[in-house]
Amino acid sequence: MNFDYLYDETERPLTRYVSFATQNKRYDLAMVYTRHFNGKTLVISLQNLQGGLIAQEDIDHADWAKALQIDPDDVEIVKEFLRSRLYSIDRLMDQY
Repeated sequence: MNFDYLYDETERPLTRYVSFATQNKRYDLAMVYTRHFNGKTLVISLQNLQGGLIAQEDIDHADWAKALQIDPDDVEIVKEFLRSRLYSIDRLMDQY
């Protein structure tokens, strides 16, 4: 077997599970905060097991909305939710 080994790291991430509903749909998300992704949060839809790496500066680029299967009518609502929940791991760890 021939391959280039890029990295193998172990870390204790901080994981947050959130569920909320709009008038259109229910959303169940896992948000994994880690130092591994250059300050981005791994956001995973627990309904379709799709996800993406999202930081504050990515919120207005709604490419993540398709992967998470956000209803088009809910994109602005979910953007506001993410703005209030996406932090760097360092900021979150300062709280503990």
